[in-house]
Amino acid sequence: MWTLETFTMFDEGRVSVELLTAAITVTAPGEIAMYGHAFEEMSALARYGADARSLVSSAIDSLD
Repeated sequence: MWTLETFTMFDEGRVSVELLTAAITVTAPGEIAMYGHAFEEMSALARYGADARSLVSSAIDSLD
């Protein structure tokens, strides 16, 4: 199953959150900070550039 909640941070004053049953706009500073922290944590796990290409190539090669 895919993650059900997605969010988009527009700036330090607004976050758009899409839930399974609703779309909401978060404007409370404390809640925005929580989404900012979540974004930082996910960004730290992400791979970019040559590292990402290497992972994709390895995945493709494993299919053979």
